[in-house]
Amino acid sequence: MKSKYVPILVALAIPLAAVAVALSLVYAKKRTVSGLEDFSYAAYIGAPKNLAGNKYLLKCQPDRQLADLESRGRLVSVRTADGMSKLAVLVPSDLDVNISANRRYAMVVKIDSAGRVIAESVEKY
Repeated sequence: MKSKYVPILVALAIPLAAVAVALSLVYAKKRTVSGLEDFSYAAYIGAPKNLAGNKYLLKCQPDRQLADLESRGRLVSVRTADGMSKLAVLVPSDLDVNISANRRYAMVVKIDSAGRVIAESVEKY
């Protein structure tokens, strides 16, 4: 004869397992961009070439596309998360991401040797 508590335990275990999986997925997604220093607009404007080779997390909101550079990607004007500063970011065509104006994005950006800001990954947040 089966115990009447087994179905109750199974019914409780399934939702708990689903919640645990969901939390681990959220944690893993947040970890993909964590560990990077936030992009400092003031440091960039002061001396962009001093930041060359470094990667940063840029939380921003695109305003508009400035240019479509067929071989390289799109040049997009973005407003920093604080809304006080604008800068141009090159989004390479190999990222294959559709950037919409007035949406919030977290971009992992790299500063190249010429001081240009180039996106390496783009995620909505």
